[in-house]
Amino acid sequence: MSYSLSYLTTTDDCDAVLTDTQFQLRLLNHQVEDLSIDDVSSGRGVIGIEVEIAKTNSEIATLTQRIPNMTDASVKKTYELQLRRATNRKNELQYRRENKGGIAALMREVGLKRVQLQLDELTAFAAAVTAYKATL
Repeated sequence: MSYSLSYLTTTDDCDAVLTDTQFQLRLLNHQVEDLSIDDVSSGRGVIGIEVEIAKTNSEIATLTQRIPNMTDASVKKTYELQLRRATNRKNELQYRRENKGGIAALMREVGLKRVQLQLDELTAFAAAVTAYKATL
């Protein structure tokens, strides 16, 4: 892309633009790191979450079948508590699946590509300003 570098009339103008550009580049590099870390941690966990949800569903089904037939009140309370914990765990896993699952990973991919394009453009801009500054 061609930039209207003629607006920069002094080397001080160039230095100000380069300082701002370097700051923006640092921010974008942090975004790349954040998105990359999220991608790595979520990629490992997607299958694991599905397995955990399946196990938890099985546990919930077993507890749900057993509880109505129990006669001992203290044992029944213990199983009801286990059922409540299993249900809470299932809800937590479903939340994690939504936030770390395939769709979320795809959206992070798009975000990472967008940030990479911005980085490339700002880097090209900084090089153009630096080259222009040498002509002043």
